[in-house]
Amino acid sequence: MRVGRLPLVGYLPPGDPSLGDAVAATGTPCALLAHHGSVAAAPTLEAAVDAVEEIEETARIAMILRGHSHNPLSPTDVAGLRPSTSYRPSLRGEARP
Repeated sequence: MRVGRLPLVGYLPPGDPSLGDAVAATGTPCALLAHHGSVAAAPTLEAAVDAVEEIEETARIAMILRGHSHNPLSPTDVAGLRPSTSYRPSLRGEARP
C-alpha cells in the first residue's frame, strides 16, 4: 500500500472553515473525511488520482471483510445541511436579492 497511514477526520459540515485545518493537522498527504470521502495531495494529478483509487478500493475491501455497515448522519447534522427557506440559487450566476 503506497498511501500508508490514513487518518479519519471527524465530521464537519461542507464549507466549514475548520475542515482544511483539520486535514492539515493530520500531517499526512491523504485522509478520510467522515461523511464526505477521501482527499489526497500529491506532486501530480495522476499520483493523487492513484492514491484516491487505492483508498477507495482498500475501503471497499475492508467494509466487505469486516462486515461494517454505514454510519448515517444524525438528524441534527442533516437539518444543518438543508438550505434555509430564504435560499434561492441564482440563475446563470446572476445575483438575487
